[in-house]
Amino acid sequence: SFDWSLAFHWSEPDPSRFPLLPSQTDENAVVTSPAAPGILAITKDYYESIGGFDSELGAWGQDSVELSLRVWLCGGVVIRQPCSRVAHKYKQLLNDVAVGNGINQREVDRNIVSLADRYMRPRHHETVYQARFTGRIPYSVEISASDRFSKSLHGVEKFAKEECLSIDWFLQEVYSGLLVDEKEVLSAYRLHLSSNYLTESLTSL
Repeated sequence: SFDWSLAFHWSEPDPSRFPLLPSQTDENAVVTSPAAPGILAITKDYYESIGGFDSELGAWGQDSVELSLRVWLCGGVVIRQPCSRVAHKYKQLLNDVAVGNGINQREVDRNIVSLADRYMRPRHHETVYQARFTGRIPYSVEISASDRFSKSLHGVEKFAKEECLSIDWFLQEVYSGLLVDEKEVLSAYRLHLSSNYLTESLTSL
């Protein structure tokens, strides 16, 4: 699944957080998932019909989360298959890190804020921001009009015509647990702001 910072992470199959799951689910079951990780399998025809990965996102842009949201909202399903084996090939294995290879944190922040801008309701934008900057020095992430996502999305007609479902449907039917986490995000962010995070951050430089 993913959290309010729109970062993917593995979660236990909990029906109270993921309404589509059966009441009894073990860790090896084939189940639906709110999002796929950065390694996934998809048929070529469906990948092309849904628009593929969004090239407007920069590197480390949470593109698998973006693609997963689009799949769910436009009539598809994301499945977690525990017995699957999908490889992720790094071109420079020893040099690739969470934010590396010339990719800076600001670019990743821009990707995530852009993702929230496309899919989330305005009232959720602040939650994404709070989750993203808890434990860091907050700053304003500006998204210019030219940087905003195109409605055409690689010519996918259904998406361009805005015929897909809304994020409200997703948060009710697929991933209601994310709504439960909103208050925790706000509490953690307020606690962060009340700390001496600025002094600690500058000391570590």
